[in-house]
Amino acid sequence: MAGAAEPRSFYHFVDSTRRKRGYSMVDSEGAEGVSAMAAAGELGGELLALSVVGPSERFRRNAKAYREALLEVKEQVFGGASAS
Repeated sequence: MAGAAEPRSFYHFVDSTRRKRGYSMVDSEGAEGVSAMAAAGELGGELLALSVVGPSERFRRNAKAYREALLEVKEQVFGGASAS
């Protein structure tokens, strides 16, 4: 990816990837050994987020199931509306 080392280019790459997938995931980014997955949307005009947090090792083993559950709940809570 050209220009990924530039903060603005990297931010836009991450943001566009999140938008395509419908969720974001971090692995041991805020705290060692803790991972999280989140999806955002609007409800009643408010920007909200749903998240799943847990031990990184468990996340790695169950990432597909967690992703599917998060996206299913996101659809139930927010419908087709995603956060921009």
